[in-house]
Amino acid sequence: MGHGGEIFAFIFDSGDTGSNFYGQVIFENMICGRELVDNPFKMIVSLGDCPVDMNYFGMDIEPYVYKDKCCTVDFKKLSSNSFRDYPFVWIIEDIIPDIATLINDRLSKSFTAYIGMFRINQGSTSEKKQFWKRMIRSFAISKNTIFTFVNEEGEGPFYDKEILNKYGYIQRVHEANSYSTLDDESFRQSNLVKTEKDLEVTLQKTKEIDRDLTTLNFSIREELQIAGVLIWKSIHSLDKICFDTQTSYLVEYPFMTLYFASQGIERIQKTLIELICKNKHILESEKNKAYDLLMSHSHNGLNDWIEANRNVSIKKSGKNLLGILSDFYNTIRYARYNDETYLKSKTPEIDLLRKLKERKEEGGDYIKKRFGKFLWEIANKYYNECCEICHELKIYAYELDYDSSSNMVYSQRSPENLYERYKIIQQYKKEVLYWIIKNNEEYPKYAYCELDALQFDPAMIDTFLNEIIYSPEGIYSFFDSADDLYDELCTTDKKAWKQRIDLIDFLFNDILI
Repeated sequence: MGHGGEIFAFIFDSGDTGSNFYGQVIFENMICGRELVDNPFKMIVSLGDCPVDMNYFGMDIEPYVYKDKCCTVDFKKLSSNSFRDYPFVWIIEDIIPDIATLINDRLSKSFTAYIGMFRINQGSTSEKKQFWKRMIRSFAISKNTIFTFVNEEGEGPFYDKEILNKYGYIQRVHEANSYSTLDDESFRQSNLVKTEKDLEVTLQKTKEIDRDLTTLNFSIREELQIAGVLIWKSIHSLDKICFDTQTSYLVEYPFMTLYFASQGIERIQKTLIELICKNKHILESEKNKAYDLLMSHSHNGLNDWIEANRNVSIKKSGKNLLGILSDFYNTIRYARYNDETYLKSKTPEIDLLRKLKERKEEGGDYIKKRFGKFLWEIANKYYNECCEICHELKIYAYELDYDSSSNMVYSQRSPENLYERYKIIQQYKKEVLYWIIKNNEEYPKYAYCELDALQFDPAMIDTFLNEIIYSPEGIYSFFDSADDLYDELCTTDKKAWKQRIDLIDFLFNDILI
């Protein structure tokens, strides 16, 4: 370690000191070894309860800690033995690392309430890691003299002189005006903190990996749910692609298939990376690579990091699909804005999806099944690993809303293929309609069906049913037909038109209420 003065934080569990006067007990334990006497600089000490959030999962100090080689906080131990009461912290400015290490080594062996120490990074833009700036500057220590800062009313931190004398310290009082700034009080300055500006909280918009467990739990849960819904929407679009007719396919379907899948998988990957970082208590020196990955759109790069840090292995077929998704998102997504790229192929998304074929003669249904199979395998491999880490962290980020379509993606039920699962759902929609046709007397709401049906063209009913079952998010032929009939009814008999709307609403819209 270096020999210049730095800022160190020493953390204690105030509920484990054995006394209601835990500040006095911690004070005695900090000074009793007399290591501070040998510090070459005057030190400024700020102390008090660390302003950590108390929440559903207890007190998580990790977002407040700068984790480099100086950090001695054992987060794995803390996860199984939480704080009994609020953490109490000593912030010492201008202490040399060698002295800080000596204090840490002694406290680790002799004081059960001691949690550990860490270095303060003055350049941090994380709000929680700047908590030390809000702590009360209480006294200065220079050799064996402790200068207590007392205001004009005589208020300030006083300690039992017998304890000071017991360990060879002398107490002096330094009077400090309550309204004076640090700029005016040179004695309360240290070599590292000289002005009020040095104590201003500086915020910069950056992605923070060291997140509080409660915030992480609920945001990760929502991310997993959003990712699952995006993947399910990808399957919706996949079903509508026509691979075998070059002239009639709609461009939005292959585009949205790849777009939603790439977005969904990337969100699960980044969710898993955040959980891994939290579970590993990732050091500051490792954060830049994780930050860069979280800002990237490299599906294979994200997967490589995940596989290197957890026991996760994606099959070769899955990695092939990850490559397709990455190629789409980084190149093909904006192909139509690039004449050179677009001129190479008028069907870039179809070309990417065709890479899933093993033989030239294999058709569109084969591509769809492989896409659905590989996408399910990747999503569930990641999701199951997220669940495993959540168990290790004792959080519940994997509990999704019951009504979310993400459950269709993460479900372990057969078939393990999202496209085949989607086709089964279409089959079951038909069964519901068939039940209504065959059991109209058993359906209580039919008792209210006094109005005649709209006079749809019988030749169009097959088309309408196809759109309802297979294209719930597409263009509807029945819209124009129904709209014309409603317009005619509204014009001729507005009361009957309103009565019809109320009845249809009651029969179908109120099913979910």
